[in-house]
Amino acid sequence: MKKLKTILVIFFLTYAITSTAEPSLVLGENIKIGMDLKEVFKLLGPPDTLLTNRGTGKDSDSIALKYPGVGLLLHVISGTNKIEVVEALKEFKGKFASGLILGSEYKKLFDIYGLPKSLSSNIARYSDLGMQFVIVNERVFSATLFNKTSKHLLVRQITSK
Repeated sequence: MKKLKTILVIFFLTYAITSTAEPSLVLGENIKIGMDLKEVFKLLGPPDTLLTNRGTGKDSDSIALKYPGVGLLLHVISGTNKIEVVEALKEFKGKFASGLILGSEYKKLFDIYGLPKSLSSNIARYSDLGMQFVIVNERVFSATLFNKTSKHLLVRQITSK
């Protein structure tokens, strides 16, 4: 955990941002599960905040990279350099590879992905696709994409329901 934090801190201190233009973000294309951190940093630059999350053991401890300017929270299992979980927050202005955008009516979600494996009053879970959507006022409010085999605590919580 300390080694990954040290590497990230050194990278952020030496990283020079070459462009101030925000990239066009497409979940499932240029932001995706399994993406290498080097690709993330090249696309988004250093995160505004790093958060340490304790799992149930060393293999499930993680670091979250917070990008509030683009509405993303990216999770990496400690000791790895691959994205395990992508949270698209309500501020996310990009789109999904399927064409879905946050703020769409929930019916569009069902048109694109079909009926979810699990549906509650405000959560549509597509655990077989590695996705979960929060629905507020009949609109897609936020989304979580995840590695279906991840040991990340958030993934365990999603897939156990």
